[in-house]
Amino acid sequence: MRSKESNPWVSRRPREPHTGGARPRRMMLRRRSGTEILELAFIAVPFLFTMIFGTIEFGTYFYVEHNMQAAAREGARAGVVAPADERDDAVIAAVDRVFSESSLNKMEGFSYDDPVIEVEDNYLNVTVRTTWDRVPEGLRPMLLIRNADKAELKGFAAMRIELNTLTP
Repeated sequence: MRSKESNPWVSRRPREPHTGGARPRRMMLRRRSGTEILELAFIAVPFLFTMIFGTIEFGTYFYVEHNMQAAAREGARAGVVAPADERDDAVIAAVDRVFSESSLNKMEGFSYDDPVIEVEDNYLNVTVRTTWDRVPEGLRPMLLIRNADKAELKGFAAMRIELNTLTP
């Protein structure tokens, strides 16, 4: 058997008792209080709530903008196949149908402007607009978007009006 002196894994220096200065790690772990957790709560909780509610608000912004775009696209699709004298009514009906089938219709206070319908060079342009202040406040909890009455959300679609050249 090897002796202690020849074993490289055994310290040759005798342990000295701890007399002050920095505390050993074992003692620090035993005497820890809840201050670290409390500090974490004061810092992390407001940050996490800001992140969560900010995500909800910007998600709502993009959802409303997506619905504006979908309404404009459906209005243009309905308008290009309708006869010229019924085009405006077909576009408005299609836009209203998109919003009546979306969850935005169920939100009290949500509204949008009448669609802008233009015909230029055989193209039908449909624009649907609203502003951020028309979105219910429950869906914008942090009010991160300032000047909500000027923050315009709009959907635009342009489609070519095909002339029917076939005769029955």
